[in-house]
Amino acid sequence: MQTVTVRTRRGIKSGLTATATRSVRTSASALILWGGLHVSADAAEQTASQWKLPRAVQIQRSQEVLIEVDPNSVIRSAVPAALFGFNIPWMNFQRGYWRENQVRPEVIAWLKPFSGAVYRYPGGEWSNWFEWEKAAGPGSSRPEQYTTFGSTKAEFGFDEFLDFVKAVNGVPLVTVNLKGTKGAPWSDQQAVESNVEWLQHSVQREGRAVARGNAQFCQTGTKCPVEWWELGNELDWGKGAWTHTEYVNRAREVGLAMKNIDPAIKLIAHTTSSPWSTKRVIGEKPKARDFDSAVGAGLGDLAYGYAYHPYYDGISIPAANHYMERAINYLRPTASTGKPPPIFVTEHGRWPNQPKFGKWETTWIKTGNLGGAVSTADFLLSQMVIPDVRAAMWHSLGARGPWQLFYLDAAADALYPNVVYWALRVLREGLIGDALKVSVSSPNTSGYRGGYDVRAVFMRDSTHTRYSLLTINRAEKEQKARLLFPEWAGRKVKGQQYYVSGDSDALANTKERKNAVTMRSRAVGLRFDDAGQAEISLPAFSVSSIVITP
Repeated sequence: MQTVTVRTRRGIKSGLTATATRSVRTSASALILWGGLHVSADAAEQTASQWKLPRAVQIQRSQEVLIEVDPNSVIRSAVPAALFGFNIPWMNFQRGYWRENQVRPEVIAWLKPFSGAVYRYPGGEWSNWFEWEKAAGPGSSRPEQYTTFGSTKAEFGFDEFLDFVKAVNGVPLVTVNLKGTKGAPWSDQQAVESNVEWLQHSVQREGRAVARGNAQFCQTGTKCPVEWWELGNELDWGKGAWTHTEYVNRAREVGLAMKNIDPAIKLIAHTTSSPWSTKRVIGEKPKARDFDSAVGAGLGDLAYGYAYHPYYDGISIPAANHYMERAINYLRPTASTGKPPPIFVTEHGRWPNQPKFGKWETTWIKTGNLGGAVSTADFLLSQMVIPDVRAAMWHSLGARGPWQLFYLDAAADALYPNVVYWALRVLREGLIGDALKVSVSSPNTSGYRGGYDVRAVFMRDSTHTRYSLLTINRAEKEQKARLLFPEWAGRKVKGQQYYVSGDSDALANTKERKNAVTMRSRAVGLRFDDAGQAEISLPAFSVSSIVITP
Protein backbone atom coordinates (compact mmCIF):
# COMPACT_ATOMS: atom_id res chain seq x y z
CA MET A 1 0.00 0.00 0.00
CA GLN A 2 1.10 3.58 -0.62
CA THR A 3 0.33 6.69 1.43
CA VAL A 4 0.30 10.03 -0.37
CA THR A 5 0.64 13.22 1.68
CA VAL A 6 -0.64 16.51 0.32
CA ARG A 7 0.61 19.87 1.57
CA THR A 8 -1.40 22.84 0.38
CA ARG A 9 -0.60 26.53 0.58
CA ARG A 10 -3.17 26.74 3.36
CA GLY A 11 -1.17 24.25 5.37
CA ILE A 12 -3.75 21.45 5.07
CA LYS A 13 -2.38 17.94 5.17
CA SER A 14 -4.20 14.85 4.06
CA GLY A 15 -3.29 11.22 3.60
CA LEU A 16 -4.50 8.77 0.99
CA THR A 17 -4.11 5.05 0.89
CA ALA A 18 -4.07 3.63 -2.60
CA THR A 19 -3.02 0.51 -4.43
CA ALA A 20 0.56 0.33 -5.63
CA THR A 21 1.34 2.51 -8.60
CA ARG A 22 1.71 0.96 -12.02
CA SER A 23 5.04 0.76 -13.81
CA VAL A 24 4.91 2.37 -17.25
CA ARG A 25 7.61 2.68 -19.91
CA THR A 26 7.39 4.91 -22.96
CA SER A 27 7.28 2.25 -25.65
CA ALA A 28 4.63 0.27 -27.47
CA SER A 29 5.59 -2.77 -25.40
CA ALA A 30 5.09 -0.94 -22.10
CA LEU A 31 5.51 -3.08 -19.00
CA ILE A 32 2.23 -3.15 -17.12
CA LEU A 33 1.53 -4.28 -13.58
CA TRP A 34 -2.00 -5.58 -14.02
CA GLY A 35 -3.62 -7.43 -11.14
CA GLY A 36 -0.19 -8.33 -9.77
CA LEU A 37 0.98 -9.80 -13.09
CA HIS A 38 3.59 -8.13 -15.31
CA VAL A 39 2.52 -8.29 -18.96
CA SER A 40 3.43 -6.27 -22.04
CA ALA A 41 0.95 -3.95 -23.70
CA ASP A 42 1.43 -5.94 -26.89
CA ALA A 43 0.51 -9.19 -25.17
CA ALA A 44 -2.40 -7.65 -23.32
CA GLU A 45 -3.81 -6.22 -26.54
CA GLN A 46 -3.56 -9.55 -28.28
CA THR A 47 -5.34 -11.44 -25.49
CA ALA A 48 -8.11 -8.95 -24.74
CA SER A 49 -11.38 -9.14 -26.66
CA GLN A 50 -11.81 -6.26 -29.08
CA TRP A 51 -14.45 -3.61 -28.48
CA LYS A 52 -16.54 -2.89 -31.57
CA LEU A 53 -18.79 -0.02 -32.51
CA PRO A 54 -22.48 -1.00 -32.44
CA ARG A 55 -23.91 -2.05 -35.80
CA ALA A 56 -26.40 0.80 -35.59
CA VAL A 57 -23.50 3.23 -36.21
CA GLN A 58 -22.85 1.66 -39.62
CA ILE A 59 -24.81 2.69 -42.72
CA GLN A 60 -25.31 0.32 -45.63
CA ARG A 61 -24.92 1.53 -49.21
CA SER A 62 -28.05 1.23 -51.38
CA GLN A 63 -29.98 2.93 -54.16
CA GLU A 64 -32.73 4.21 -51.85
CA VAL A 65 -33.15 5.24 -48.24
CA LEU A 66 -34.53 2.52 -45.97
CA ILE A 67 -34.81 2.87 -42.18
CA GLU A 68 -35.69 -0.45 -40.53
CA VAL A 69 -36.65 -0.34 -36.84
CA ASP A 70 -36.66 -3.34 -34.52
CA PRO A 71 -39.33 -2.49 -31.89
CA ASN A 72 -38.20 -5.37 -29.68
CA SER A 73 -34.58 -4.31 -29.32
CA VAL A 74 -33.31 -1.30 -27.34
CA ILE A 75 -29.77 -0.39 -28.31
CA ARG A 76 -29.47 2.34 -25.66
CA SER A 77 -31.73 3.07 -22.71
CA ALA A 78 -32.50 6.70 -21.90
CA VAL A 79 -30.23 8.48 -24.37
CA PRO A 80 -28.74 11.24 -22.17
CA ALA A 81 -29.25 14.97 -22.52
CA ALA A 82 -25.56 15.19 -21.60
CA LEU A 83 -24.79 14.63 -25.30
CA PHE A 84 -25.99 18.18 -25.99
CA GLY A 85 -23.24 19.92 -24.02
CA PHE A 86 -20.83 22.76 -24.77
CA ASN A 87 -17.18 23.65 -24.20
CA ILE A 88 -16.63 27.09 -22.62
CA PRO A 89 -13.30 28.88 -23.22
CA TRP A 90 -13.81 31.38 -20.42
CA MET A 91 -12.29 34.43 -22.12
CA ASN A 92 -14.18 33.92 -25.39
CA PHE A 93 -17.40 33.48 -23.40
CA GLN A 94 -16.70 36.58 -21.34
CA ARG A 95 -15.94 38.67 -24.42
CA GLY A 96 -19.32 38.18 -26.05
CA TYR A 97 -21.77 36.66 -23.59
CA TRP A 98 -20.99 38.54 -20.35
CA ARG A 99 -22.31 42.05 -19.78
CA GLU A 100 -22.79 44.16 -16.64
CA ASN A 101 -21.59 41.40 -14.30
CA GLN A 102 -23.97 38.76 -15.60
CA VAL A 103 -24.45 36.33 -18.46
CA ARG A 104 -26.57 38.00 -21.09
CA PRO A 105 -30.26 37.06 -20.66
CA GLU A 106 -30.63 35.97 -24.28
CA VAL A 107 -27.81 33.44 -23.83
CA ILE A 108 -29.60 31.94 -20.82
CA ALA A 109 -32.88 31.81 -22.77
CA TRP A 110 -31.26 30.17 -25.81
CA LEU A 111 -29.61 27.48 -23.68
CA LYS A 112 -32.53 26.67 -21.38
CA PRO A 113 -33.99 24.13 -23.86
CA PHE A 114 -30.86 21.98 -23.40
CA SER A 115 -31.69 20.99 -19.83
CA GLY A 116 -29.18 18.38 -18.63
CA ALA A 117 -26.41 19.49 -20.99
CA VAL A 118 -22.81 19.37 -19.76
CA TYR A 119 -20.79 22.60 -19.69
CA ARG A 120 -16.98 22.34 -19.68
CA TYR A 121 -14.92 25.08 -18.01
CA PRO A 122 -12.48 26.83 -18.36
CA GLY A 123 -12.25 25.53 -21.93
CA GLY A 124 -9.67 23.60 -23.93
CA GLU A 125 -6.11 24.89 -24.20
CA TRP A 126 -7.09 27.69 -21.82
CA SER A 127 -7.16 25.07 -19.06
CA ASN A 128 -3.44 24.41 -19.33
CA TRP A 129 -2.47 27.78 -17.85
CA PHE A 130 -5.70 28.79 -16.08
CA GLU A 131 -5.19 30.21 -12.58
CA TRP A 132 -8.41 29.46 -10.76
CA GLU A 133 -7.34 31.51 -7.72
CA LYS A 134 -7.43 34.62 -9.93
CA ALA A 135 -10.94 33.67 -11.08
CA ALA A 136 -12.60 33.39 -7.65
CA GLY A 137 -13.52 35.78 -4.88
CA PRO A 138 -14.79 39.36 -5.29
CA GLY A 139 -14.63 40.35 -8.94
CA SER A 140 -13.26 43.81 -8.21
CA SER A 141 -10.16 42.40 -6.51
CA ARG A 142 -9.24 39.72 -9.04
CA PRO A 143 -5.84 40.21 -10.70
CA GLU A 144 -5.40 39.78 -14.44
CA GLN A 145 -4.20 36.48 -15.86
CA TYR A 146 -2.76 35.32 -19.15
CA THR A 147 -4.90 34.61 -22.20
CA THR A 148 -3.86 34.18 -25.81
CA PHE A 149 -5.14 37.73 -26.37
CA GLY A 150 -3.17 39.35 -23.55
CA SER A 151 -3.66 39.60 -19.80
CA THR A 152 -7.28 39.98 -18.71
CA LYS A 153 -9.29 39.85 -15.51
CA ALA A 154 -11.55 36.79 -15.26
CA GLU A 155 -14.96 38.34 -14.64
CA PHE A 156 -16.65 35.12 -15.75
CA GLY A 157 -14.76 33.11 -13.15
CA PHE A 158 -15.33 29.73 -11.55
CA ASP A 159 -18.10 30.91 -9.20
CA GLU A 160 -19.88 32.71 -12.03
CA PHE A 161 -19.59 29.57 -14.14
CA LEU A 162 -21.36 27.49 -11.49
CA ASP A 163 -24.14 30.07 -11.18
CA PHE A 164 -24.50 30.03 -14.97
CA VAL A 165 -24.78 26.21 -15.01
CA LYS A 166 -27.57 26.45 -12.45
CA ALA A 167 -29.37 29.12 -14.48
CA VAL A 168 -29.45 26.94 -17.61
CA ASN A 169 -30.21 23.70 -15.71
CA GLY A 170 -26.92 22.17 -16.79
CA VAL A 171 -24.20 19.92 -15.39
CA PRO A 172 -20.64 21.19 -14.74
CA LEU A 173 -17.41 19.58 -15.92
CA VAL A 174 -14.09 21.18 -14.96
CA THR A 175 -10.74 20.68 -16.70
CA VAL A 176 -7.93 21.05 -14.20
CA ASN A 177 -4.61 22.76 -14.85
CA LEU A 178 -1.84 20.17 -14.69
CA LYS A 179 0.81 22.27 -16.39
CA GLY A 180 1.24 25.59 -14.58
CA THR A 181 1.12 29.25 -15.51
CA LYS A 182 2.25 30.64 -18.84
CA GLY A 183 6.03 30.49 -18.95
CA ALA A 184 6.30 28.97 -15.46
CA PRO A 185 5.70 25.18 -15.47
CA TRP A 186 4.71 23.66 -12.14
CA SER A 187 6.37 20.95 -10.11
CA ASP A 188 4.24 17.97 -9.09
CA GLN A 189 3.75 19.52 -5.66
CA GLN A 190 2.61 22.86 -7.09
CA ALA A 191 0.12 21.13 -9.39
CA VAL A 192 -1.25 19.09 -6.50
CA GLU A 193 -1.56 22.13 -4.24
CA SER A 194 -3.41 24.29 -6.74
CA ASN A 195 -5.91 21.66 -7.83
CA VAL A 196 -6.57 20.37 -4.32
CA GLU A 197 -7.35 23.92 -3.24
CA TRP A 198 -9.61 24.35 -6.28
CA LEU A 199 -11.57 21.25 -5.33
CA GLN A 200 -11.73 22.38 -1.71
CA HIS A 201 -13.16 25.72 -2.84
CA SER A 202 -15.74 23.89 -4.95
CA VAL A 203 -16.72 21.59 -2.07
CA GLN A 204 -16.99 24.50 0.35
CA ARG A 205 -19.23 26.38 -2.07
CA GLU A 206 -21.39 23.59 -3.51
CA GLY A 207 -20.78 20.46 -1.44
CA ARG A 208 -19.27 17.08 -2.26
CA ALA A 209 -20.03 15.24 -5.49
CA VAL A 210 -22.64 13.01 -3.83
CA ALA A 211 -24.66 16.04 -2.71
CA ARG A 212 -26.52 16.30 -6.03
CA GLY A 213 -27.81 12.75 -5.56
CA ASN A 214 -30.02 11.59 -8.41
CA ALA A 215 -30.73 15.09 -9.71
CA GLN A 216 -30.29 15.16 -13.48
CA PHE A 217 -29.12 18.77 -13.56
CA CYS A 218 -28.34 21.80 -11.41
CA GLN A 219 -30.88 24.48 -10.58
CA THR A 220 -30.77 28.00 -9.19
CA GLY A 221 -31.29 27.95 -5.45
CA THR A 222 -29.75 24.51 -4.96
CA LYS A 223 -26.22 23.17 -4.60
CA CYS A 224 -24.34 22.24 -7.79
CA PRO A 225 -21.42 19.98 -6.83
CA VAL A 226 -18.81 19.32 -9.52
CA GLU A 227 -18.65 15.57 -10.05
CA TRP A 228 -16.61 15.39 -13.27
CA TRP A 229 -13.01 16.66 -13.30
CA GLU A 230 -10.94 16.28 -16.46
CA LEU A 231 -7.20 15.77 -16.00
CA GLY A 232 -5.73 18.35 -18.37
CA ASN A 233 -6.35 19.17 -22.01
CA GLU A 234 -4.44 17.71 -24.98
CA LEU A 235 -1.11 17.82 -23.18
CA ASP A 236 0.41 15.41 -25.71
CA TRP A 237 -0.05 17.95 -28.51
CA GLY A 238 1.51 21.16 -29.75
CA LYS A 239 4.59 23.01 -28.63
CA GLY A 240 6.03 21.50 -25.45
CA ALA A 241 4.00 18.30 -25.80
CA TRP A 242 4.31 15.89 -22.90
CA THR A 243 5.37 12.28 -23.21
CA HIS A 244 3.01 9.60 -21.91
CA THR A 245 5.19 9.22 -18.83
CA GLU A 246 4.99 12.93 -18.01
CA TYR A 247 1.23 12.99 -18.44
CA VAL A 248 0.51 9.80 -16.50
CA ASN A 249 2.77 10.73 -13.59
CA ARG A 250 1.37 14.26 -13.19
CA ALA A 251 -2.25 13.19 -13.69
CA ARG A 252 -1.85 10.39 -11.16
CA GLU A 253 -0.30 12.62 -8.48
CA VAL A 254 -3.03 15.23 -8.87
CA GLY A 255 -5.86 12.73 -9.27
CA LEU A 256 -4.98 10.76 -6.14
CA ALA A 257 -4.78 13.93 -4.09
CA MET A 258 -8.14 15.18 -5.37
CA LYS A 259 -9.84 11.84 -4.69
CA ASN A 260 -8.63 12.10 -1.12
CA ILE A 261 -10.52 15.38 -0.70
CA ASP A 262 -13.72 14.03 -2.27
CA PRO A 263 -13.72 10.30 -3.11
CA ALA A 264 -17.01 10.67 -5.00
CA ILE A 265 -15.59 12.80 -7.81
CA LYS A 266 -15.12 11.12 -11.19
CA LEU A 267 -11.82 11.77 -12.95
CA ILE A 268 -11.50 11.85 -16.73
CA ALA A 269 -8.09 11.26 -18.33
CA HIS A 270 -7.49 12.26 -21.93
CA THR A 271 -6.68 10.00 -24.85
CA THR A 272 -4.39 10.86 -27.74
CA SER A 273 -5.04 14.22 -29.37
CA SER A 274 -5.63 14.16 -33.15
CA PRO A 275 -4.72 10.47 -33.55
CA TRP A 276 -5.30 10.80 -37.31
CA SER A 277 -2.54 13.43 -37.68
CA THR A 278 0.44 12.56 -39.87
CA LYS A 279 2.58 14.77 -37.61
CA ARG A 280 2.46 12.22 -34.80
CA VAL A 281 5.72 10.31 -34.36
CA ILE A 282 7.32 8.10 -31.76
CA GLY A 283 9.23 10.20 -29.24
CA GLU A 284 8.23 13.59 -27.94
CA LYS A 285 4.85 13.35 -29.70
CA PRO A 286 4.03 9.68 -29.14
CA LYS A 287 1.95 7.53 -31.42
CA ALA A 288 -1.67 7.00 -30.40
CA ARG A 289 -1.09 3.38 -29.45
CA ASP A 290 1.81 4.23 -27.15
CA PHE A 291 0.05 7.12 -25.45
CA ASP A 292 -3.34 5.46 -24.93
CA SER A 293 -1.85 2.17 -23.76
CA ALA A 294 0.31 4.01 -21.22
CA VAL A 295 -2.65 6.09 -20.01
CA GLY A 296 -4.74 2.96 -19.54
CA ALA A 297 -1.89 1.27 -17.69
CA GLY A 298 -1.06 4.18 -15.42
CA LEU A 299 -4.51 5.63 -14.79
CA GLY A 300 -6.90 2.74 -15.38
CA ASP A 301 -7.55 2.23 -11.67
CA LEU A 302 -8.02 5.96 -11.03
CA ALA A 303 -9.90 7.36 -14.04
CA TYR A 304 -13.64 6.93 -14.30
CA GLY A 305 -13.58 7.69 -18.02
CA TYR A 306 -11.56 9.12 -20.89
CA ALA A 307 -11.84 12.25 -23.05
CA TYR A 308 -11.77 12.17 -26.85
CA HIS A 309 -11.73 15.20 -29.19
CA PRO A 310 -13.01 14.45 -32.71
CA TYR A 311 -13.04 17.23 -35.30
CA TYR A 312 -14.79 15.86 -38.35
CA ASP A 313 -15.38 16.49 -42.03
CA GLY A 314 -11.77 17.00 -42.37
CA ILE A 315 -11.80 13.28 -41.59
CA SER A 316 -15.23 11.69 -42.10
CA ILE A 317 -17.52 10.88 -39.19
CA PRO A 318 -17.08 7.11 -39.71
CA ALA A 319 -13.32 7.72 -39.52
CA ALA A 320 -13.70 9.78 -36.33
CA ASN A 321 -15.67 6.94 -34.75
CA HIS A 322 -13.06 4.45 -35.92
CA TYR A 323 -10.34 6.35 -34.07
CA MET A 324 -12.48 6.30 -30.93
CA GLU A 325 -12.93 2.54 -31.31
CA ARG A 326 -9.19 2.16 -31.65
CA ALA A 327 -8.52 4.30 -28.57
CA ILE A 328 -10.90 2.20 -26.47
CA ASN A 329 -9.09 -0.95 -27.54
CA TYR A 330 -5.72 0.57 -26.67
CA LEU A 331 -7.07 1.49 -23.23
CA ARG A 332 -9.01 -1.66 -22.42
CA PRO A 333 -6.16 -4.17 -22.05
CA THR A 334 -4.83 -2.10 -19.17
CA ALA A 335 -8.13 -1.12 -17.56
CA SER A 336 -8.67 -2.58 -14.10
CA THR A 337 -12.27 -3.62 -14.79
CA GLY A 338 -11.76 -5.07 -18.26
CA LYS A 339 -14.98 -3.31 -19.33
CA PRO A 340 -15.26 -0.61 -21.99
CA PRO A 341 -14.47 2.70 -20.28
CA PRO A 342 -16.93 5.60 -20.36
CA ILE A 343 -16.01 8.08 -23.10
CA PHE A 344 -16.51 11.83 -22.73
CA VAL A 345 -16.37 13.78 -25.98
CA THR A 346 -15.28 16.98 -24.26
CA GLU A 347 -14.76 18.77 -27.58
CA HIS A 348 -16.20 18.19 -31.04
CA GLY A 349 -17.07 20.23 -34.10
CA ARG A 350 -16.75 20.48 -37.84
CA TRP A 351 -13.20 21.23 -38.94
CA PRO A 352 -12.82 24.22 -41.30
CA ASN A 353 -10.25 23.36 -43.94
CA GLN A 354 -7.31 25.70 -44.40
CA PRO A 355 -7.30 27.16 -47.93
CA LYS A 356 -4.21 26.81 -50.09
CA PHE A 357 -4.23 30.56 -50.53
CA GLY A 358 -5.50 33.24 -48.20
CA LYS A 359 -6.38 33.26 -44.54
CA TRP A 360 -7.87 30.40 -42.54
CA GLU A 361 -10.51 32.82 -41.26
CA THR A 362 -12.21 32.71 -44.67
CA THR A 363 -13.36 29.12 -44.00
CA TRP A 364 -14.44 29.57 -40.37
CA ILE A 365 -18.04 30.11 -41.45
CA LYS A 366 -18.19 26.39 -42.33
CA THR A 367 -18.19 25.43 -38.64
CA GLY A 368 -21.56 27.10 -38.07
CA ASN A 369 -23.34 27.22 -41.44
CA LEU A 370 -25.92 24.70 -42.67
CA GLY A 371 -23.19 22.30 -43.77
CA GLY A 372 -21.61 22.53 -40.32
CA ALA A 373 -25.01 21.95 -38.74
CA VAL A 374 -25.61 18.78 -40.76
CA SER A 375 -22.10 17.54 -39.91
CA THR A 376 -22.60 18.19 -36.20
CA ALA A 377 -26.01 16.53 -36.14
CA ASP A 378 -24.64 13.54 -38.07
CA PHE A 379 -21.92 13.09 -35.47
CA LEU A 380 -24.33 13.42 -32.53
CA LEU A 381 -26.72 10.87 -34.03
CA SER A 382 -23.85 8.41 -34.24
CA GLN A 383 -22.99 9.00 -30.56
CA MET A 384 -26.58 8.42 -29.46
CA VAL A 385 -26.32 4.73 -30.32
CA ILE A 386 -22.93 4.20 -28.61
CA PRO A 387 -23.82 3.55 -24.94
CA ASP A 388 -20.23 4.05 -23.77
CA VAL A 389 -20.29 7.72 -24.85
CA ARG A 390 -21.67 9.43 -21.76
CA ALA A 391 -21.48 13.10 -22.75
CA ALA A 392 -20.48 15.36 -25.64
CA MET A 393 -19.58 19.06 -25.72
CA TRP A 394 -19.73 21.10 -28.92
CA HIS A 395 -16.83 23.51 -29.29
CA SER A 396 -17.60 26.22 -28.36
CA LEU A 397 -19.55 28.79 -26.37
CA GLY A 398 -17.54 31.89 -27.13
CA ALA A 399 -17.47 34.97 -29.35
CA ARG A 400 -14.04 34.53 -30.91
CA GLY A 401 -12.29 32.01 -33.16
CA PRO A 402 -13.56 29.44 -35.69
CA TRP A 403 -16.30 27.94 -33.48
CA GLN A 404 -18.97 30.30 -32.10
CA LEU A 405 -22.44 29.07 -31.16
CA PHE A 406 -23.66 32.65 -30.90
CA TYR A 407 -22.08 35.23 -33.17
CA LEU A 408 -21.46 38.77 -31.95
CA ASP A 409 -22.40 41.74 -34.10
CA ALA A 410 -19.84 43.99 -32.42
CA ALA A 411 -21.14 47.26 -33.86
CA ALA A 412 -24.59 46.66 -32.41
CA ASP A 413 -23.36 44.54 -29.47
CA ALA A 414 -26.03 42.03 -30.50
CA LEU A 415 -25.88 38.23 -30.50
CA TYR A 416 -27.50 35.77 -32.87
CA PRO A 417 -27.32 31.94 -33.06
CA ASN A 418 -25.51 30.10 -35.80
CA VAL A 419 -27.20 27.26 -37.72
CA VAL A 420 -25.60 24.57 -35.54
CA TYR A 421 -27.58 25.94 -32.61
CA TRP A 422 -30.85 25.46 -34.46
CA ALA A 423 -29.86 21.96 -35.59
CA LEU A 424 -29.15 21.01 -31.98
CA ARG A 425 -32.55 22.40 -31.02
CA VAL A 426 -34.11 20.19 -33.68
CA LEU A 427 -32.45 17.05 -32.33
CA ARG A 428 -33.27 18.01 -28.74
CA GLU A 429 -36.96 18.05 -29.67
CA GLY A 430 -36.60 14.39 -30.63
CA LEU A 431 -34.73 13.31 -27.50
CA ILE A 432 -37.50 11.40 -25.72
CA GLY A 433 -36.07 8.17 -24.30
CA ASP A 434 -34.66 4.86 -25.50
CA ALA A 435 -32.92 4.39 -28.85
CA LEU A 436 -34.28 1.33 -30.65
CA LYS A 437 -32.18 -0.85 -32.91
CA VAL A 438 -32.16 0.50 -36.46
CA SER A 439 -30.63 -0.53 -39.74
CA VAL A 440 -30.11 2.34 -42.19
CA SER A 441 -29.46 1.98 -45.91
CA SER A 442 -28.63 5.06 -47.97
CA PRO A 443 -27.35 6.19 -51.35
CA ASN A 444 -24.44 8.62 -51.56
CA THR A 445 -25.59 11.18 -54.10
CA SER A 446 -23.82 13.86 -52.05
CA GLY A 447 -20.44 12.20 -52.61
CA TYR A 448 -19.72 12.41 -48.90
CA ARG A 449 -16.46 10.65 -48.05
CA GLY A 450 -18.27 8.78 -45.27
CA GLY A 451 -20.24 6.96 -47.98
CA TYR A 452 -23.88 7.97 -47.32
CA ASP A 453 -26.48 10.73 -47.47
CA VAL A 454 -28.76 9.79 -44.58
CA ARG A 455 -28.29 8.76 -40.94
CA ALA A 456 -31.19 8.01 -38.59
CA VAL A 457 -31.99 7.24 -34.94
CA PHE A 458 -35.40 6.05 -33.73
CA MET A 459 -36.54 6.63 -30.13
CA ARG A 460 -39.40 5.58 -27.88
CA ASP A 461 -40.39 6.96 -24.48
CA SER A 462 -40.79 4.83 -21.36
CA THR A 463 -44.60 4.70 -21.67
CA HIS A 464 -44.55 3.64 -25.33
CA THR A 465 -46.83 6.57 -26.19
CA ARG A 466 -44.32 8.88 -27.90
CA TYR A 467 -41.81 8.08 -30.62
CA SER A 468 -39.31 10.09 -32.62
CA LEU A 469 -37.31 9.73 -35.81
CA LEU A 470 -34.14 11.83 -35.92
CA THR A 471 -32.36 12.16 -39.27
CA ILE A 472 -29.84 14.07 -41.33
CA ASN A 473 -29.78 14.34 -45.11
CA ARG A 474 -26.53 15.47 -46.74
CA ALA A 475 -27.96 15.45 -50.27
CA GLU A 476 -28.79 18.64 -52.16
CA LYS A 477 -32.26 17.31 -52.94
CA GLU A 478 -35.19 16.02 -50.93
CA GLN A 479 -34.96 12.30 -50.20
CA LYS A 480 -37.94 9.96 -50.06
CA ALA A 481 -37.23 7.42 -47.35
CA ARG A 482 -39.07 4.25 -46.40
CA LEU A 483 -39.59 3.77 -42.67
CA LEU A 484 -40.25 0.16 -41.64
CA PHE A 485 -41.89 -0.21 -38.21
CA PRO A 486 -43.90 -3.47 -38.04
CA GLU A 487 -45.95 -2.45 -34.98
CA TRP A 488 -47.72 0.21 -37.05
CA ALA A 489 -48.70 -2.00 -39.99
CA GLY A 490 -51.95 -0.78 -41.56
CA ARG A 491 -52.11 2.34 -39.37
CA LYS A 492 -52.12 6.09 -39.87
CA VAL A 493 -50.12 8.10 -37.35
CA LYS A 494 -49.67 11.82 -36.83
CA GLY A 495 -46.60 13.74 -35.81
CA GLN A 496 -44.77 17.03 -35.78
CA GLN A 497 -41.61 17.50 -37.82
CA TYR A 498 -38.95 19.94 -36.60
CA TYR A 499 -36.20 20.71 -39.09
CA VAL A 500 -33.56 23.00 -40.53
CA SER A 501 -32.99 22.90 -44.26
CA GLY A 502 -31.95 24.98 -47.26
CA ASP A 503 -31.05 24.91 -50.92
CA SER A 504 -27.32 25.17 -50.18
CA ASP A 505 -25.14 23.82 -47.40
CA ALA A 506 -23.32 27.18 -47.47
CA LEU A 507 -26.35 28.99 -46.03
CA ALA A 508 -25.38 30.81 -42.85
CA ASN A 509 -26.75 33.28 -40.35
CA THR A 510 -24.93 36.60 -40.64
CA LYS A 511 -25.26 40.04 -39.08
CA GLU A 512 -27.16 41.11 -42.21
CA ARG A 513 -29.44 38.03 -42.12
CA LYS A 514 -29.43 36.85 -38.52
CA ASN A 515 -32.31 34.42 -39.06
CA ALA A 516 -31.49 33.07 -42.51
CA VAL A 517 -31.78 29.52 -41.14
CA THR A 518 -33.79 28.70 -38.01
CA MET A 519 -35.83 25.77 -36.74
CA ARG A 520 -39.13 25.25 -38.51
CA SER A 521 -41.95 22.81 -37.84
CA ARG A 522 -44.91 21.29 -39.65
CA ALA A 523 -47.56 18.67 -39.02
CA VAL A 524 -47.03 15.35 -40.80
CA GLY A 525 -49.13 12.25 -41.33
CA LEU A 526 -47.64 8.81 -41.94
CA ARG A 527 -49.61 5.99 -43.55
CA PHE A 528 -48.15 2.52 -42.93
CA ASP A 529 -49.00 -0.28 -45.33
CA ASP A 530 -49.74 -3.86 -44.34
CA ALA A 531 -46.00 -4.60 -44.26
CA GLY A 532 -45.42 -1.76 -41.78
CA GLN A 533 -43.76 0.64 -44.25
CA ALA A 534 -44.42 4.36 -44.66
CA GLU A 535 -42.85 6.99 -46.89
CA ILE A 536 -41.31 10.07 -45.30
CA SER A 537 -39.74 13.16 -46.82
CA LEU A 538 -36.30 14.35 -45.75
CA PRO A 539 -35.64 17.91 -46.97
CA ALA A 540 -32.44 18.82 -48.79
CA PHE A 541 -29.42 19.60 -46.60
CA SER A 542 -31.48 18.92 -43.49
CA VAL A 543 -31.54 17.97 -39.84
CA SER A 544 -34.95 16.65 -38.81
CA SER A 545 -36.87 15.26 -35.83
CA ILE A 546 -40.35 13.82 -36.32
CA VAL A 547 -42.12 13.39 -32.98
CA ILE A 548 -44.96 10.89 -33.28
CA THR A 549 -47.89 10.27 -30.92
CA PRO A 550 -49.75 7.30 -32.47
